Amino acid sequence: MPATRVTRVHAYIDGWNFYCAINEPRRLRYGWCDFTKLADALSLKRFGEKARLVKYFNTPVAEKEYEINEGELERSRIWFRALKIVAGIQPIRGRLKKDSTSITKRREKEADVHLAVDMLSDAPQYDAALLLSADTDFRPLIRKLAGCLGKTIVVCYLEKGQGNPETDPGIPKWEKQLISDSLLEACRLPNDIRDPQTGEIIRWDHYLALKGGRFPSSRR
Repeated sequence: MPATRVTRVHAYIDGWNFYCAINEPRRLRYGWCDFTKLADALSLKRFGEKARLVKYFNTPVAEKEYEINEGELERSRIWFRALKIVAGIQPIRGRLKKDSTSITKRREKEADVHLAVDMLSDAPQYDAALLLSADTDFRPLIRKLAGCLGKTIVVCYLEKGQGNPETDPGIPKWEKQLISDSLLEACRLPNDIRDPQTGEIIRWDHYLALKGGRFPSSRR
């Protein structure tokens, strides 16, 4: 009897795009996310296999000059440390650039480029990839991977905060998958996380207090 073929699955997470989708008072809790657990749940549902590799692309606010709101520097440190301790994920970083024309007074640069480059360069190592992003700029990348290289690409999008992404009927390996709020709730990091190196207790309540009531005006 021939061996059952195992689908090799990778997951690529656009951290800034995800955060923008949940950056409102009632949904911010979903941003305290164990992305390894989420990627595994999505991969198991579609392919019956856990993700072999999870990559998270985002840029921490690591310097005071890029802090827009009080406490943002500490909030960024808390989040990325919590993600590393529980999910084992280190961000693949872009860079921040000051921009007076932006509502946030800064822009994240290069993280999305790193994501595209990695999806292409990693392609020989996976059969299917989960792309957690609603950014339509990735459409040419998906066409290349699914249409030309024969990879199954599943665009995973949030139940609220992101539009239902379009696929291409002419590319059957270009798929989409909904991420429900109930799944996000099930994949939250613990509210209290002990740092094994320092003994510090990293708390969701502290992160939330640092955030305060600062949300985009359109989402209040």
